[in-house]
Amino acid sequence: MTPRTRLVTYENRLLLLLGFSFGIAFFDRNAATILSPFIRDDLHLNNTQVSLLGSSLALSWALGAFVIARWSDAAGARKPFLVAFLLIFSCCSFLSGLAPTFGVLLASRAVMGLVEGPFLPICLAIMIAESSPHRRGINAGVMQNLFSALIGRPTR
Repeated sequence: MTPRTRLVTYENRLLLLLGFSFGIAFFDRNAATILSPFIRDDLHLNNTQVSLLGSSLALSWALGAFVIARWSDAAGARKPFLVAFLLIFSCCSFLSGLAPTFGVLLASRAVMGLVEGPFLPICLAIMIAESSPHRRGINAGVMQNLFSALIGRPTR
């Protein structure tokens, strides 16, 4: 095996794909916080409404991570859940950008949280199942921490 062949393995490609996907989801989760002054001005929101946007996302994220990730584990089908979540997340993200009212924005962010919440647990379950035993920890750490730090942290 050449060094290049060892680098381009299924395990590494999966790590890159899942890590990048989680980084994008994490970026979108944090973007509303950075953009809140613009959102507030555009939709004429008060501070309570702006806070509700973040709170609804965080609460639905936690509920989704617990309930839907358990459902995925019980069903034993992780990849179909993940693909469905990516599609729903993308639609909610698009709708968030076009939301004409606070209610539409709140609903889209809450639904987004429901499908983003189980994203990391399901990605980790897939990564652990496909990783070689000596790389499970490093793969999980790279996927969760490196990609969320590189992609998921919007800067001002």
